Amino acid sequence: MAREILYVSNFAEHVTEDHLRELFGQFGDVDHIEIGDSLRFDVRNALVTMSAEKSATKAMHTLNGTTFEDRYIYISYPTPDPKYYEMGLSAKARQNAEAVCNTLDEHYRKQVRRIHTMMLVCGYSFVEAVLKEAKEIYEGDGMLTLDGSRKRTLGGVFFQLANRYYSPTLYSLIYSRGGKLPGYKKEDDRAFYHLILNPHEDV
Repeated sequence: MAREILYVSNFAEHVTEDHLRELFGQFGDVDHIEIGDSLRFDVRNALVTMSAEKSATKAMHTLNGTTFEDRYIYISYPTPDPKYYEMGLSAKARQNAEAVCNTLDEHYRKQVRRIHTMMLVCGYSFVEAVLKEAKEIYEGDGMLTLDGSRKRTLGGVFFQLANRYYSPTLYSLIYSRGGKLPGYKKEDDRAFYHLILNPHEDV
């Protein structure tokens, strides 16, 4: 997968290609921009192609979760790079994933797997940005469940937000497949991710 292509999500309705080109142009030449809308959620998105991977990486880490035209924007990749399936998370990334699981009080297999896969294919800056907004909502007015019977937990808010900001491909991998990477085996939860705080069988 070309790592110079970024999936940018959650920008305002009035934002144009020129706005995005100016924003990302701070980090290098912008080759192409394609604006679209999420079919599943009412969230605008764009594919931004930078001229170099280094420029794209810097833009992602710098801009993730920042306010752009009065909205937080979120940046990840449109599709995961299969080579990262084999590489897995670094020791530092695993520690960050553990910290997120503990902050969200999420210790069941599926949610832990989703967080680790999110860290692997979206990057820490994306996860950190979503976590920041989730805390703001949870500590403020909160977010109701679909049936309106109660407010969501912090973890519930976090996953609901993340689902809105993924590309369709990442949504399918992280939400629909429960974070199961291609070739997944149940023992991978421990062997590959190195973190199962509560080996729950509901996978």
